[in-house]
Amino acid sequence: MRIFLTLLICFCSISGFSQDQLEQCTTPIYDEYFHLPHGLNGYFDFEQGLACSKESNKPNLVCFVGHLSVNSRKMEAYVWSDPEILKLLREKFIITALYTDDKSQLLQEKQIKSKINGKLLKRIGDKALYYQELKFKGNSQPAYFIMNSKEELLAEPYFYDLSIDSYKKFLEKGLKNFK
Repeated sequence: MRIFLTLLICFCSISGFSQDQLEQCTTPIYDEYFHLPHGLNGYFDFEQGLACSKESNKPNLVCFVGHLSVNSRKMEAYVWSDPEILKLLREKFIITALYTDDKSQLLQEKQIKSKINGKLLKRIGDKALYYQELKFKGNSQPAYFIMNSKEELLAEPYFYDLSIDSYKKFLEKGLKNFK
């Protein structure tokens, strides 16, 4: 058994997966398009992140971001890079990053019909923005929501603010309310 696990870890290291990712449910959908900063692992599909949150018994940090959002990049560069924040994100949360401005096609089985205007949502960004508007009543980026696997919010939403202390309090409140 030890030999098998050693081989599996070696294979994953060579193929680009980290050991942390092995513990994170299934391989993320759309990981060929997206990557989280600072070596973090996560998901890029709302339903998959939610399922992993349930399976791993960790809160889900849902991040609405944009490729072209300067403020999203600043949050990642200045706040997420803090060692304490990074440790919390890496060890205590499932991260689901939803890119609201992405033009890539959704997998056909992931396409949904909008309850707002009845249109079929065929692009990753359209579906992400739809979820943000429908579930969270807003459409600004970056926006961060901590929820459990029942889609219940565990802390007040967090919007663009480069205060490391404020973001840490946000994460800690979500963790406290998760337990």
